[in-house]
Amino acid sequence: MTQGRTNGQGPSKREESKRSVWICGIIGAVLGVFAGSLGVITHAGMAGIPGTSMNVSWVGLIVGFGVVGTGAWYALDSNGHAGWGGFTLATCLVTFFLLWAPPANDVLILSSILANMWLILTPIACLIPLFLRLRSGRDEDKSPARSQ
Repeated sequence: MTQGRTNGQGPSKREESKRSVWICGIIGAVLGVFAGSLGVITHAGMAGIPGTSMNVSWVGLIVGFGVVGTGAWYALDSNGHAGWGGFTLATCLVTFFLLWAPPANDVLILSSILANMWLILTPIACLIPLFLRLRSGRDEDKSPARSQ
C-alpha cells in the first residue's frame, strides 16, 4: 500500500482536502486580482467626466469598497477561509502595487487623499465579511447552502 492512498484506489480524503484548499486559495486569488484592479480604478470617483465636480469623488471610494467587500464575501462563502485568504492577499497586493509602482502616480492617482484613503479601506473591506461571519457565529458546516 502506498502512503496517502487507501487500498490503491486513488487519492485519500486528506490529499483531496489539501488539494481543494489550494484550489480554493488560487480561485480566491484570481478573484482578488480582478477586484483589486477594479477597486483601484474606481477609487478616484467620477473624475474626468464632463460636468461633474470633485464633490462626487467620494462615490468612487464607496463603489470600490462595495466591489471589494462583496468580492470578499463571495470568496468566503464560495471557497471558505482559504478562498477568502487568497482573495484578501491578492486584492491588497494588487492595490498596493498599482498605487505604488513607478507609473502609478501618473495614471491612477488623481487625488492623494483619495489614494491614501483607498489604501486604508481596501484591507478593511476585505476583513468585514470575516468579522461579520465570526460575530454571527455561523460556521461553514451550518450554512444552509452547504447542507443541501
